[in-house]
Amino acid sequence: MAVIGVSVTNDRHPANVIYNKNLHRYPVWVFPVNPRGGLLQGTKVFSRVSEIPEKIDMAVIAARAEYVPDILTDCIDSGVRAAAVISGGFAESGRNDLEERLVAIAREADFPFIGPNCLGIYSPGQADTFFLPGERMVQPHRGNIALVSQSGGILVDLLRDTAFRLHPLTDVDAADMLESLKGIVLLRGYRGQPPADERAAVDVLLRISTLIECCPSIRELDINPLKVLPRGALALDVRVRVSARTPPRTDRRISY
Repeated sequence: MAVIGVSVTNDRHPANVIYNKNLHRYPVWVFPVNPRGGLLQGTKVFSRVSEIPEKIDMAVIAARAEYVPDILTDCIDSGVRAAAVISGGFAESGRNDLEERLVAIAREADFPFIGPNCLGIYSPGQADTFFLPGERMVQPHRGNIALVSQSGGILVDLLRDTAFRLHPLTDVDAADMLESLKGIVLLRGYRGQPPADERAAVDVLLRISTLIECCPSIRELDINPLKVLPRGALALDVRVRVSARTPPRTDRRISY
């Protein structure tokens, strides 16, 4: 496996997460790639896939979108068998031309790839291209079922598209948090999709703020993903970490 886009200075980069997980947890040879070369944890970083002395079964591409077509071409010329394009910045952000170029390159060479703008693949006990720490994943055992699903996360993990405010939140705080995100355009309708219910998203933020105020024992709360619909919002997965030593407040009530 070749992981293209690793950073020699930022070990929290998504490409580094993918590289480290497969290096330490899976029975696969992993090679780091970055055009600048250098060393990563004492290991040589190759500047191109074509420089790797071994045959590569799969390339994981987590580089900037404009570089991906040339990287894919290098993979094809080097005999790579398949690729997972983690990178975002294609049709989902208006660059249909870039995505069409990517598809044309792969189609001409009969080269299979998954992506772009995806988490890649997870094969229990074999390989994992998800740029999430293992402790954040429910890892299924090996079986005889394959699942293909839509995935996201690029805005947060690659573009650092996040917003922060101090608790407790006001209506203005919550609305400003949404407005400050680059991804707000996705909530307002794109590629023929209806606009999402921004008011519902604001309401979720306010309810979370109230919940934390009423329950000081909460140490961590992770809603991932929160699906904002044309009408209303739905938390598809929620994880809460609490401290058993902090009693809840009894002078306030919160309704759901």
